[in-house]
Amino acid sequence: MSRVGTGKKCEKTATRQAYVVTFLVLKEVLKCICKKRYINTAEISQELRIPMGLVEHAIQKLKEMEYLKVITPLNEETPCSFCPLKSSCHIKTVGVVKSYMLTENGRKLLGKG
Repeated sequence: MSRVGTGKKCEKTATRQAYVVTFLVLKEVLKCICKKRYINTAEISQELRIPMGLVEHAIQKLKEMEYLKVITPLNEETPCSFCPLKSSCHIKTVGVVKSYMLTENGRKLLGKG
């Protein structure tokens, strides 16, 4: 006797589990950014023990979902002038470092807003 619909139920369960895992990864990356304030993708990757490509993908998704936003300098000619790390930073190439901040939605998701 064969069961009808068992395959679809397994597919739905697997899809639901994938969404849950994805959401948990996104939330952990967001928590890490919130907690550390200034952290790069390699540090997030190391701390969460996930591949750097996954961290970069998570950041992209968090921006798309409006949980993170890019911080843009007020004066494009001196983009480092706004940065709190300018006194200790040795990166002289403009545009190498991207800074993000949590949006109101991001803070709400983490219970901080």
